[in-house]
Amino acid sequence: MTSFFDNFKADGWDDRIVWETKAPLFVDAQLIYEFDSLRGVVTKNSRSRRVNRVEVYAHNQMENGYQRHQELAWKYLTSRVNSIERAVTNKLWPTCHENFNSFLQYMSDANTTWELIRNRENWDDISVLQKQIALTDISLFDTELDGHGLFTLDFAVGWDEEHGVSVLMCRNKVIATSSCADFTCRGDSLLGHAKCIQDYSYTEGDLRL
Repeated sequence: MTSFFDNFKADGWDDRIVWETKAPLFVDAQLIYEFDSLRGVVTKNSRSRRVNRVEVYAHNQMENGYQRHQELAWKYLTSRVNSIERAVTNKLWPTCHENFNSFLQYMSDANTTWELIRNRENWDDISVLQKQIALTDISLFDTELDGHGLFTLDFAVGWDEEHGVSVLMCRNKVIATSSCADFTCRGDSLLGHAKCIQDYSYTEGDLRL
């Protein structure tokens, strides 16, 4: 291992080490609006989670030790912020618009909470995505594709407060999305699992396996 892995400390799990550091991307994303499925209302999050720090995991799921392509993946994602953010935004926006905004259509006009916030945003504009997501974790996998390390960006999201969203990527290409932590503990089946997801959720611009 190189000195890069000195950043990480054991967190009690056998297959990963964790490093808490400054968020390298999506620093302007702020989880302001959340759909409360229990009460059936959209709320303005008083915590307004703007993430300044994230937890980064270096996985040893193949049990071959930590790999140089994990370090290269980190260097790539910290130097290609704009293109990665653009790819993730284009992937998440259709889901956000379909799920979150479908809730808005059924909100009662008499709901005072919704009445207060309904005119604050253009709910049909892609820019509102930045107010419905917050980056929480980054995982660097010991699985590579054509020499490039795979990583995930995990988000808390306003339209699914229970499961969140995990975005599996190679360089600045989205491979697949799922609920948070779904891509961990997959070992050598990681790419096979992602390929199965692509069978029903592939969108233009994704990296086809």
